[in-house]
Amino acid sequence: MTTHIKDILSGFFSKQSQLNQQREKAGKAIKKVFTIEEREGIFVKQILENEVVLYSPSSSCTYNITLKRKTLLEEINKELPKVKKITIHTR
Repeated sequence: MTTHIKDILSGFFSKQSQLNQQREKAGKAIKKVFTIEEREGIFVKQILENEVVLYSPSSSCTYNITLKRKTLLEEINKELPKVKKITIHTR
């Protein structure tokens, strides 16, 4: 049985839309937990099944995220209950 390109693209765009919604939810949690200065440069790099991967531009920013990791995870879990872990990648 052949799969039409239309079906493949439809599935791809549906998955991307879902991932974008999850990134937005994680981004809202970041805005709630961190001040404007603290969250500058922090962004959601990737969302996996049970993990949120954040990008941090510096080690001092990574340190700030680490200090508030538990609070951030609790805030993320309000919208994304499957997330159990936050990973931080520093430039």
